[in-house]
Amino acid sequence: MHDAFTQEFYVNLELQFTIEWDFQSGSKTLEDRFTYAENIGEEVIWRVEVAPALLASASYTGPASETHHATWRFSNGAGLANTFNSGSGSAFSAEDASWGAAFNDINADVNGNGDGEGSLATGWGHQNYNAGDAGSCSTWYADGVAHGSDYIENVMKIGRPLPTLEHVFSRSIDPSDFEDKTTKAMSELQVGEIIQTSDIHGNLDFAPIIRLPHKAGNSEMA
Repeated sequence: MHDAFTQEFYVNLELQFTIEWDFQSGSKTLEDRFTYAENIGEEVIWRVEVAPALLASASYTGPASETHHATWRFSNGAGLANTFNSGSGSAFSAEDASWGAAFNDINADVNGNGDGEGSLATGWGHQNYNAGDAGSCSTWYADGVAHGSDYIENVMKIGRPLPTLEHVFSRSIDPSDFEDKTTKAMSELQVGEIIQTSDIHGNLDFAPIIRLPHKAGNSEMA
């Protein structure tokens, strides 16, 4: 069961943007989610966070983050009842698909089987759109602008993004307390110690350690 997806989009192994999918119909199985999307439509709030690689691109002039709210259809010609019942085949969808965010109108459909280039021409993500099979595999969208790349990865995960230290801790820590720029091996760190952190946009801050994932003997410097 799930009530959210996390979408990570990579070009040449570099993260371009992350999209959190917040399904408004509540928790469902994957089969129920896709079947409902195809036949009726899933109301979704999408939260887009642009990664440093795309923000630094000279060709990108859009926002660092934005929100979309519409109805996701995946593809209303996907034939997913056969997919889930048979458990076999060379393709998940029989006809087209759309993985992404667009619009701010719950009456608007993000539908891979829509007309022409379709919905992502106003939004974010990747799609095999209706009558566009030949050119759509290498095309991706950021803030409504189409880009072509030979090596792309569209990673879909069940659930929400893991919280970062920036989101877990709201209290402000004065950087002047750490002006000596002391370093130590990760194996020497202790829970509760304050270290310098960086969010997905490269913004630096200070936060306490909440767990130690590194094995003993790691000489990497923090």
